[in-house]
Amino acid sequence: MSIEHLLDFGDFALMCFTKPQHNNPKNPLTPNTSHSISPLLVHLTKPRIIVVDDADSVRAIAGYVLQKAGYEVLSLKSGEEALQYFGQPLEDRSAFSQLLLTDIRMSGISGIDLARSLRHQSVYQQMPIVMMSSNFGTVPSSELAQLQLNGLVRKPLNVSNLIATVKVALATTQHTHQALF
Repeated sequence: MSIEHLLDFGDFALMCFTKPQHNNPKNPLTPNTSHSISPLLVHLTKPRIIVVDDADSVRAIAGYVLQKAGYEVLSLKSGEEALQYFGQPLEDRSAFSQLLLTDIRMSGISGIDLARSLRHQSVYQQMPIVMMSSNFGTVPSSELAQLQLNGLVRKPLNVSNLIATVKVALATTQHTHQALF
């Protein structure tokens, strides 16, 4: 198997692998005249986590922990800022956002309203969303289920739980960022 083509798209690369195939399976010494081609789309940059919380301390702690864990982090202080960010054309952003980590309750647009808005946009329907809260009991579980969340993190933040939840959420949705054809 060898790499025949490498197309660089900034944050993504398309690699095409070729594998020789024999014309005569009964005689492996027959010269190779055909090849199978397997394209692979690969994400080249660190996964980007968008942290949205109206509490400066939560944004600072979550951002620091996630950066130390190897993620690129963009911190936003409100649901309004997040909607503005996600409303930009994809080519205007430096990297594709791979996970949203948001507080449930914020002044203005809540994390629930933010998640609901993103789930209605086709480009973000598969993006993992993890919610943070000090009290999940105040939100009906049916409402959380409708948002198709990929994880819940209790505040105050537990570093190990935060990292583990993010890793699981990204791993279960990795097929949206790396596809075999």
